[in-house]
Amino acid sequence: FGFQIASLGEASQKHKEYFIKNGWNLNFAKTLKKAGENGDIIIEDALLEYSCGTDPFNPTSIAVWRSV
Repeated sequence: FGFQIASLGEASQKHKEYFIKNGWNLNFAKTLKKAGENGDIIIEDALLEYSCGTDPFNPTSIAVWRSV
């Protein structure tokens, strides 16, 4: 979901294109933010494109939140 928050370069763009091509979730970041604003959850942190592993065009982003 990192590409939904910020474009950090070529990996972000390729990841976004891949999600669009496959019809995958494109609103996770918006939904997460809205849940925080509504007071449903407390967002602790978000790590964007934290690890590219062996495939630089499949970056991992991590959202950390807790219940209210």
